[in-house]
Amino acid sequence: ESRAKYFYSHMNYLILKHIHVTFVTLSVAGFLFRSVLALRHSPFLKRRLVRILPHIVDTVLLLSALAMLVQRQELTAPPAWVLAKIFGLLVYIAAGVICLRPGTSSSRRIQAFICALAALGWIFYFAFQKTF
Repeated sequence: ESRAKYFYSHMNYLILKHIHVTFVTLSVAGFLFRSVLALRHSPFLKRRLVRILPHIVDTVLLLSALAMLVQRQELTAPPAWVLAKIFGLLVYIAAGVICLRPGTSSSRRIQAFICALAALGWIFYFAFQKTF
């Protein structure tokens, strides 16, 4: 019975991880797409789907991350690399908001975009290394 329980627990984690990685990809691709639109001052950014879809994608992304922490019983005491990823996420969000905010100058937008990419690099580094 314990082998079966371990198997199903491991399978659930793998499913969550695949969901998480898929939505990471969608989130980053969406950010890159919207950043290009913002740099071109495209009116397409004002479309309802372009404004709402990232929130849905990012919600699934965060929920899958939380579910993996719960699955691994690491929610109350997450490893240091998870905390490093959370720090990177906060920087990424702040830079992304500046980059995509209407009325932001092109030079400020580019600076924020580069900062967001650096934060993504930080997040990916700790995601792959899982060390701190």
